[in-house]
Amino acid sequence: MSWSSWFTDDNGDSVKEKTEPREDGGTTEHFLRDTGGSKNDHQHVVVEKDSNGRVERAHGTPNKSKR
Repeated sequence: MSWSSWFTDDNGDSVKEKTEPREDGGTTEHFLRDTGGSKNDHQHVVVEKDSNGRVERAHGTPNKSKR
């Protein structure tokens, strides 16, 4: 799957997302989140869900400028 266009979430953050199917029936969801006004300095969050939609694990990285 490809990345969505940037959109504004309920918190006012700019977000871009994509969902990748896994062979086991689950999904891996990727989110780029801009909380500071520069989309180039985003956070990357990954959420893995099982085939029932329950979160198995999630992790994220800080803004690019802090990595």
